[in-house]
Amino acid sequence: MFGWVHDAFHGSDKGIWIRFRSDGSVFNLQRLKGREGGGILSQNARIDDDITGRIGKASNLFGRLQHRLWSEHGVRLSTKIAVYKAAVLSTLLYGGETWVQYRAHIKKLEQFHMRCLRKICNIKWQDRVSNTEVLSRCQISSIEGMLTRFQLRWCGHLSRMAGTRIPKAL
Repeated sequence: MFGWVHDAFHGSDKGIWIRFRSDGSVFNLQRLKGREGGGILSQNARIDDDITGRIGKASNLFGRLQHRLWSEHGVRLSTKIAVYKAAVLSTLLYGGETWVQYRAHIKKLEQFHMRCLRKICNIKWQDRVSNTEVLSRCQISSIEGMLTRFQLRWCGHLSRMAGTRIPKAL
């Protein structure tokens, strides 16, 4: 059943112990809980909760910059986009290279991304501007494109790792 774990550590004097329960949960979530009530893993250890949390944190950050940056007419669009990429997108997509991309998750992330970009560009829904036009004006790619690029970069990183490293072995 866990042959891949055996194969990963075959011929090694090191090993790992994996605790599992019959309900399918692998981790003891109480031990992994953080100090602030949040956790390293979400309560049900699903990507839904991680993505919802990431959107919440990015939304909070975006809202805090509303009056100081996004609404300022004296700041160039390129500067606003640079701040958006550095602050909001890095918060939103933190750990994204390890996410399994399901269509529903991509859709939620894309909706948030487009809502932010439209707010930055001061584009209202009545203007009937397509998403591809908004991305073009901002000179930025879609969330799906960014996540794919992150995952390919992580795969390249893994492929260059020494064969004895645990992430490569697994």
